[in-house]
Amino acid sequence: MKSKIVIRITLAILLVAIVAFSGCIEEQSLPKETHIIAPELPEQPIMTSVQPTIPITQNINGNYKVQDVSGDTININGNYNKIRILNADASLIRVNGNYNTVYYPKEARPVIKENGNGNEIKTY
Repeated sequence: MKSKIVIRITLAILLVAIVAFSGCIEEQSLPKETHIIAPELPEQPIMTSVQPTIPITQNINGNYKVQDVSGDTININGNYNKIRILNADASLIRVNGNYNTVYYPKEARPVIKENGNGNEIKTY
């Protein structure tokens, strides 16, 4: 019985000693990094936002599609589709079919061409 108590006390003292001296251990410093100097690159032309972008046309064909799209021209052909247009600079939304629902951003000012029955074209 006494030997178990002595072992427990010894283990407790050993644990306290380990915790107390763990902060005294010095960390080894890593070797210094060598810096490689890259060769100078030739001057690049300045890109501005007024440069023309390539127009993108997105075609959604089929029925019962739920899809998020972005592009300059959006063509939707089919029935019962739910389409959300993500970009505010869409210039043309063309809907052919029946009962399609198309959402576009409030900031967008697209030309809307709709042909069919029950189509809904709304802002969000």
